Amino acid sequence: MLVECTKWTSKPGKTSRSGWLSSWIKGIDSILATTSSGASRTTLNLQRCAFKTLSASLKIVQFDWKEDLSTRLHEGTFCETIRHRMKASVRLRMVLVAHFAIALLPCPKAQAEWWEHPHDKWYLKDDWKAADVEHYTPAFTMQNPAASGWVVVWGDNGVELSANGAVVMKEVDRGLVYNADLTPFVRGARDVKLQFGPAHIVAEGELVDDQGRRYPFASGCDWKVPVAPGTKLPPAARPYRPGESSGAFNLAHNGLLLRYNDEERGKAAISKTLARVQRLRDQSIFLLRRFRPAEEILTFSPDTLWRRAERFAAEPVSGAEAILKEQAIPAQKEGSFTKAISLAEKAGTLLASAELTINAAREVEQTERRIQHFTACAALLALSVPAAQSVKDDLDEAWRRMVIARYEATFNDWDAVQKHVATARDILTSARARLALPNVSFAEAPDEFPDDRFAWLNTTELMNNDPSRWTFTIAPSTAAYLDLAGRWDFRTDPNNEGEKLGWHTAKQDSGSWKKLVAPEPWERQGVAQDNPRSPGDAPYRPGDMRFGDKPYNGFAWYRKGVLLPAKWEGKKIRLATGQIQNWARIFVNGWPLGKGQQSPPPTHEVPTDLLLFGQTNVIAIQVYNHDNFGGIISGPLALFVEGNAPGLVETPGSLSFVKEYAWPSPVTGTHLTFLAGAMSPAVMVAVDEPKLELWGWEARGFAAPTNITFAAKKGMQRLPLSPDGGMLLNGAAMSENWIRLQGAEADALIVLERAPASLAWKSNAQDAIGLTITFNSGPVRAAILSTLAGTRLTEMDCRYWARALRRYPVAASECTAIERNLATVDPLLRLHTIRYHYLDLGGFGDLSPLTVAPVPMLFSYGLEYRSPSLQIGVTKKTPFHSVHAPYRVVENSETVQYRARAVDRSKVRKGVGELFGKVKPEFNARGGAGEDEMFRRMGRWGFDHCRYAFAFHADWDLPLVKYLGGPLLEDNDATWQRLDQLVDKCNGAGMQMMLCWFFNEDTPQIDTAGAVRNSTRYWRAHPETKTNVFELWRQIAARYADRPEWAVSYDFFNEPAYLNPDHWNELMPELTAVIRSVDRKHLIVWESADGWAQPEWCAWLKPVKDANVLYSFHHYGKHWGYAYDEYYPGYKSTTERTQIEPWLEAILFSIRNHAPIHCGEFGVSMIQPDEDGEAWLNDYLGFFERFGIGWNWWNYSGSDVYRTGLCAGDRISPFVPVLQKWINRSGWGASRRAAAGKTSQ
Repeated sequence: MLVECTKWTSKPGKTSRSGWLSSWIKGIDSILATTSSGASRTTLNLQRCAFKTLSASLKIVQFDWKEDLSTRLHEGTFCETIRHRMKASVRLRMVLVAHFAIALLPCPKAQAEWWEHPHDKWYLKDDWKAADVEHYTPAFTMQNPAASGWVVVWGDNGVELSANGAVVMKEVDRGLVYNADLTPFVRGARDVKLQFGPAHIVAEGELVDDQGRRYPFASGCDWKVPVAPGTKLPPAARPYRPGESSGAFNLAHNGLLLRYNDEERGKAAISKTLARVQRLRDQSIFLLRRFRPAEEILTFSPDTLWRRAERFAAEPVSGAEAILKEQAIPAQKEGSFTKAISLAEKAGTLLASAELTINAAREVEQTERRIQHFTACAALLALSVPAAQSVKDDLDEAWRRMVIARYEATFNDWDAVQKHVATARDILTSARARLALPNVSFAEAPDEFPDDRFAWLNTTELMNNDPSRWTFTIAPSTAAYLDLAGRWDFRTDPNNEGEKLGWHTAKQDSGSWKKLVAPEPWERQGVAQDNPRSPGDAPYRPGDMRFGDKPYNGFAWYRKGVLLPAKWEGKKIRLATGQIQNWARIFVNGWPLGKGQQSPPPTHEVPTDLLLFGQTNVIAIQVYNHDNFGGIISGPLALFVEGNAPGLVETPGSLSFVKEYAWPSPVTGTHLTFLAGAMSPAVMVAVDEPKLELWGWEARGFAAPTNITFAAKKGMQRLPLSPDGGMLLNGAAMSENWIRLQGAEADALIVLERAPASLAWKSNAQDAIGLTITFNSGPVRAAILSTLAGTRLTEMDCRYWARALRRYPVAASECTAIERNLATVDPLLRLHTIRYHYLDLGGFGDLSPLTVAPVPMLFSYGLEYRSPSLQIGVTKKTPFHSVHAPYRVVENSETVQYRARAVDRSKVRKGVGELFGKVKPEFNARGGAGEDEMFRRMGRWGFDHCRYAFAFHADWDLPLVKYLGGPLLEDNDATWQRLDQLVDKCNGAGMQMMLCWFFNEDTPQIDTAGAVRNSTRYWRAHPETKTNVFELWRQIAARYADRPEWAVSYDFFNEPAYLNPDHWNELMPELTAVIRSVDRKHLIVWESADGWAQPEWCAWLKPVKDANVLYSFHHYGKHWGYAYDEYYPGYKSTTERTQIEPWLEAILFSIRNHAPIHCGEFGVSMIQPDEDGEAWLNDYLGFFERFGIGWNWWNYSGSDVYRTGLCAGDRISPFVPVLQKWINRSGWGASRRAAAGKTSQ
């Protein structure tokens, strides 16, 4: 069987932050027969299949199924090998194993308990013995006085619990499972009465008397107590089983790990120890690899520090796993709880050595980076001679300690390694204090720029140097693997006539096919026309029929011809199609591979009888999209013989992305590494064989190069390249270290470290033409520069890059200074000086190395768009120009210096949001607290504004219009006064009221083909809608025009997801003018349209001509839902994925338009491992601080903290102190309060 998976979006229309996998999990969950009342259900056992990454010396990086799924799957016969693919906008694929086969294998029935899988802190309790009951008041008469007791409880409306009349807990959050130690409440009592409320309750626990007798209890169970040791108690007739618990609209139903008795201690010990294994793989090894020196990344020696550490850690990790799975888990299931605990502790002891090893090696890397950083900063600072010498002596001593630490690592004495690292860190702390100068700041480590919004960002987008987007492939041609990423023929099909017209076949038609890149959303490539037939013509039932006009929605086709090697005949062929949004049907030579389906599997077996071996085969993909980005949005795209796909580990460095491929044997050249630095357009490539192969132009959809150029001892060689190959050249004749391949569309430059033995242009093992550069020995390193389409490299350009790329920038240290002589002119002007650290590639021939200090691409982008106050000295604009800006450098220097205005943090707003005001205050209580207390809390926490979203069109909230887009209600003074009351209360708490219309409607309208009233399609059909909407906001603005400037602001429409960009850009200036006709002083907030205000949609946003406007986006970063196993930072959750990649378009919009940006909604669930949520939030807010991005946490709530609420009754979210820390540092509210304090004095 195959599971029909419906795309899951936890907020309507928002792509799940955990990407395709969460969607797939949702599809699995949808077929579970689950009842919240606790009825028995037939469930499935999903065989856990791990992703394994091949590495030179260690198979250690392994990613398991999402744990919250597997904890809920029990008996059944369905098993499927995982299909892994991360979210499309995340080009950074941390771990990708290209064996994506769907294995429909019979699975034996098995019981998979939650504790058999990793849980660091929280777990989904699905092993209740108790039932859901309406009233529960168990009473006990004990044979001896009570000595202890405990309880775990969940309530459908929160939990109220008392013991012998004393209050044990009063919780209003129905999303959490609570536990309590009853000992203080029952100790010494013979008679104990527990009373649970206020509504439906599921509870179980036990009391223990002073003789050790146990008195277990569970709602819905009638157990005779006390019980004899070892007694197995039957569950209730209908034990409670929670419903879905994966997204923000589901009850989390999560509890903290328990340790009240041996049974619970055994579960916790096993699950927690498994989580330690997972943390090692997901996070510790990620950090170890993230901070590797570039030289160690590009070598294949088994003796590098990181490889040695991983190799040493492998044995204890596998030993610990074996103990847990083969001994501890069976012991726990047998009821031998103390034995299970002991075995888990034994496994944990083994893990401790692995943890010590990996962490010690990482600390070496990080400490060495800090020494380099402080050395660079010391060179930039104007220190006195004695101070400079003192610092130098300390840094030399710190280096000496690191040399000793690395020496100790060769003996695997990791404890000694940490001791020397600790000594070096103490030295650095001392040196750091002596580097401090007035009016100068620098970060604690390289590649950090907290005070410079124009400095570097770790993204390949700014430099366009992602190797997966080159026109060619670098890979061993002995692998039967064709990379199909690149250009495809494409056309939309709004009438769904493509199949009838033969678009899926080799038939030539006269239609308007265009070239599109895949994987890449089609919206980003200009496919944006409205299709009024969508979503009514969807080949499936969309979960949300409102998605009617987010262009382009509907059917479309991708098509490509691929030459299939003759030698593949008789082998099993697979086609990888990546992640497709939302539905697809695959055709090969006109024949479908099964039926169309939503979220199709990323790979497909292709029946050999459909293929033409030794000939061109037509691959066609029919796609239907109805929400968010459409098309083939992430890879891989490939055609390959089964068993020939490579494993891939992709690790972002601090300013780089590293892709490490491991090709299966017997493929020669089994390891290939790409290092794409953020500070160079070129990519460093290393292969562990004496051969470098460039090929695959045709499979990627591009024309092969037509000429090759290189410098020889007898002069410049400019040779044509035959499409049939047949060229063999002596590499010893080369006099310079570069080769240029020139084609009809783009050029490629190869800068070599060593002279090759030969250059051959020939047909390779896959019947594809390519360039093979052979050396006398391996491994081989080179720098590759691939230009954008239409860009040409002259021979002078080639020589320039051949020199510059011999010193490849890999790290950067920045000092920021306030210049006293300019501070009075512009107090925000800063002088930034960046010193670079380089990888020396080496080289040969007549060209000497050239050191260049690159100008950050955001600064270069700012120069292109004339950002105010940017100043820089003489720079060279190199021949390379990304899609965003030219690559500028300072020649013959390791340092670049420029001036830029700092972020004016006194204007950065930091607030909190809430939803719905209700017509009376008493209807607006949250978690037992009224709205007065809500506003007081917000104010006490320090928020400077409340973004309050009102449904002005709903009779259950604050109705001001008859319906969404309808005329204003008459005789409605009471409602207007109620709005005044809420504004007054917000202002009274010292906060601005950011008025927002919750501009959402669920009902498709028949007269507009199902479009909702808040859509472009409806507005175009009903022009009076705009008139009515504008009039409402005009009246609101007129009503509050006389309030103080700080008191109110207008965020017109919450997430205008159905107003397409062109229409939105028309409305913005019109409504701005309407507001300014009555209110010229209050702030206006415009959200990005047509995508739930996601930051990516800022690419299409056009600013209005008004100085007092804020441009807002919404972004739920780390994940949207609950993640027991998503460690941050780690392979599943990185700074690049959760911040840089999604925010880049908003940052570019801000620089391009000199406009302030604001994150109008963000939040994260507290249900995460350890304190990773707090760590993520600190990084997230620090990023906001760097770029001057205001923010609004969503939301206050009052009745939940398990999602993103900051409080539930008296329970306060652990994120509140983190938010307060950043609020207190700076911001509009802090500045306004400080100014008010000075005035009152």
